[in-house]
Amino acid sequence: VVVVAVIIASIIAKLSIAVIPAGYVGVQYNMNGGVEGKPLTQGWNFKSPKVHVTNYTVSIEQSYLTSNDKGDSPSDESFSASSKEGKAMQVELAFSYQYDAKTVNKVFTEFRGQSGTEVRDYFIKPNMVSWSKEVLARYAVADILGDKRAEVNTALTEYVANKFDKYYIKISNVSLSNVTVDEETQKAINNKI
Repeated sequence: VVVVAVIIASIIAKLSIAVIPAGYVGVQYNMNGGVEGKPLTQGWNFKSPKVHVTNYTVSIEQSYLTSNDKGDSPSDESFSASSKEGKAMQVELAFSYQYDAKTVNKVFTEFRGQSGTEVRDYFIKPNMVSWSKEVLARYAVADILGDKRAEVNTALTEYVANKFDKYYIKISNVSLSNVTVDEETQKAINNKI
């Protein structure tokens, strides 16, 4: 009887403790009442055994859309885009994003209980591609590859930060890490320089 009581008590204790790692918060979801109040902060937290906890990072995360295995870009995630004059470019970029601890419950609800990683992979990255294409289409290829690169990065950051803001996702920096064009276009740009 004592052994059974100890086993039951340890199972209940395990279900009642949520350990939240540093740089994360835990969104609490109860099947009876939905998303509960404030998210759990880092460290050991006591909760109801019926509550499910999903962790979201609230630290600044770096993400990549590259052609090689780098960071969270395990395969070729580079994308093609067109410049103002219609020149095709192969683009790689890096960006920083963050979930706000005050609004992470809204992210959880907005994306139907997906984890922060799933939101990044299935929402942030695809939209980063499409919204970046919209910005790149405003600039000439010589500007993107040349002296206006910093201006392009600033425009990208401001544009996508504004777009993601209504989904409670903060984008703090977007930068083109590599842009390649066909050999003929590159030769023309080099001659112009």
